[in-house]
Amino acid sequence: MQDDLKQLFRHLAEQRKPAAVVMIETIGSDHDLETEKDSLIYGREMSFSHNYPHLLQHAGFEIIHQSERPGYEIDGGGRGLTVLAVAR
Repeated sequence: MQDDLKQLFRHLAEQRKPAAVVMIETIGSDHDLETEKDSLIYGREMSFSHNYPHLLQHAGFEIIHQSERPGYEIDGGGRGLTVLAVAR
């Protein structure tokens, strides 16, 4: 799954620019985006927690906005992540 995202983001950044990506996702509450670059499995549904900022930057995007909100137990203990990135 992480490799598919890398390929998609790289394609957008290299072949479809100018391009913009907006991600509004729930990620694992214990996923340290500063140190853990790989995707992790989290929550009761065994969802993927992707490090979208890292994946987008690595593909050639510039992060324009990044914010987080605390998660809710109903989300499986995750937290909300919003990212806006552009490739010019």
